[in-house]
Amino acid sequence: MDHVLCNDESGGPRFAACEFAVALERGAAAIAALHSWAEQGPRWRYLDWPVDIRFGAADEVWLSQCYRRRTCYIGVCVRHPFGVTCSTSVSTLAEIQDILRPFLARPHWGKVHSLTATELLRVLPKLRDFASIRAVLDPDGAFTNGYLARIFGASHHASPADTQTKTGMEAQACDPLAVKSRYYYAHTHVNAQGPKQLVGAQEIYKHAPLDSEALDKIKAQDAASKHLGNSAWNTGGTWEEKDFSRWATTRLKTLFSDIPIGSNVIALGEATVTECHATVVISRGKKKALCEIEKIAVRWNSKHDAATGTLELTDLSSADVDDMILTISFDQGSLNDDDTLRRRYEAELNKVKKTLVVTFETLVSELLAK
Repeated sequence: MDHVLCNDESGGPRFAACEFAVALERGAAAIAALHSWAEQGPRWRYLDWPVDIRFGAADEVWLSQCYRRRTCYIGVCVRHPFGVTCSTSVSTLAEIQDILRPFLARPHWGKVHSLTATELLRVLPKLRDFASIRAVLDPDGAFTNGYLARIFGASHHASPADTQTKTGMEAQACDPLAVKSRYYYAHTHVNAQGPKQLVGAQEIYKHAPLDSEALDKIKAQDAASKHLGNSAWNTGGTWEEKDFSRWATTRLKTLFSDIPIGSNVIALGEATVTECHATVVISRGKKKALCEIEKIAVRWNSKHDAATGTLELTDLSSADVDDMILTISFDQGSLNDDDTLRRRYEAELNKVKKTLVVTFETLVSELLAK
């Protein structure tokens, strides 16, 4: 029903959004708390879009939501029609912030939150250090506004105009349309002759239903995308990404253990896979398999003498398989400094490269069939 409910010729529905990041090990408990809250009332009727859950690795960026901890992101959007009082939207996001606060949640800097410098210091240990450097680089507060003053506790840097404006969730989500910037498409492009509906003392524009021709086109696109293997919610074959990295890592070990060498001189052992990223992407009605591997290391040994070593493949990419780099190494002392024997093994192992390329392409083909 998306094409009927959300078809807004004036630029699309407006919304307010918040996103908070908690430590990965606290993610399940935080989501459970949010779910319990949503079932009361039930408050989930105020959540107009699916709750967004994603994850990120730890980093060393001082003000990052991932600073020194693996992270679970929890994002929520609520409808915020232009020109309509949005107290429900503001209170909903405020409640979500309060629910996640005990989990030491860090806010998304570009979305709605009302945390102050004191509160942020609890979850961002480097905030004070960052603010000190910022004060040195901008001693006169040329790049300060009311929002930043609240975050860094630098109220003496805020301009008089900033101190008179609202801060927090109310300022970010609830300013009248008339005082918003021209970024808001509907403010300057609404059709004055379009159908209207009164809501309280305000006017908003109805969503215009699609005509039969446009609706038939969408249905045809939906039908054409069924073979892609997309999820049930993705009937239109729009962007969807599925992670198969764990499967690909296990599958690679099996495939490489079965590689024929073409001679009875060398046998390959089990493969070790480093940093394998394998995904299936559905976009614009097309399905693609993407696989990037930092390194595959395979132990090898001679069937007739004590020669042993490692075969390393680096820079494997489904985008350009031929860029794969093959490196051959010998364990110290295994050849007894026999250069003739070394050259024989190098020649035999180099012949394997084409087989290795075919093996990797087999993995990509199997990935595409997922």
